[in-house]
Amino acid sequence: MLNDLVIDTNVLVHAQNPSEQRFSASTRFLSALLDAPTVLCVDHGFACDEAQNRSHIGTEYLQNLRAGSFALQVVATLAGSGRVRQVERRAPQATARQINQLLRNRFDRIFLSVAFNSTERILVSHDFQDFQLPKRQTIRQTLNVRVIEAHVCAPELT
Repeated sequence: MLNDLVIDTNVLVHAQNPSEQRFSASTRFLSALLDAPTVLCVDHGFACDEAQNRSHIGTEYLQNLRAGSFALQVVATLAGSGRVRQVERRAPQATARQINQLLRNRFDRIFLSVAFNSTERILVSHDFQDFQLPKRQTIRQTLNVRVIEAHVCAPELT
């Protein structure tokens, strides 16, 4: 059973779109997350209210998740039940340098840094453009962070 994890926005977005190839895996993962005691990690300043939110991860969630969607309901449920932990988004300097060299996208850097600062060091992502398989292996070897898909993570929640 996992203590905590970070969820890339694309996993949540995939749970909103039944025609998406990873829709079933994403919804099963989110259902398993609701049933587990696992905590969602985000950067500081997170709020479900867009006017109060200062978190970069929270901003991505709120901009991309539709009102009434299962994905947004999961995030709101986790937040309402105290299962969202705000984690430092800046990694130690040497680690931040490695992350900057690995990833061009500054938002992906934030997700990876938050995962690095979490307990379990897991980032659930379906992004294979920025997190190609060889890069995922490098991240695992150099940063000890696992970047895994929803269908891989779901069984670890039980």
